[in-house]
Amino acid sequence: MPHTTVENGVLRDGVSLLISKKPIVFPNNHLMNFVIPLSFYDLTKHLRAVNQIADISNDLDLLETLLKATDEKTAYQIIRHNT
Repeated sequence: MPHTTVENGVLRDGVSLLISKKPIVFPNNHLMNFVIPLSFYDLTKHLRAVNQIADISNDLDLLETLLKATDEKTAYQIIRHNT
């Protein structure tokens, strides 16, 4: 999971989400449809975010619904409704 902290220039907390309908091939032929880079100014929020991401990644129905989202507003609403 890509992430960085204040020491590397972070100005505020941030989370992004890339949803790829076509799986991205990573080393060792790991296929990924989701990439979630994180940046933390306030490290106390780190564990909460990682726990929420873990919960989402374990919910296969939610991941399938996200893959069917047609725009970022819909994806955002799906995540907000399920976390």
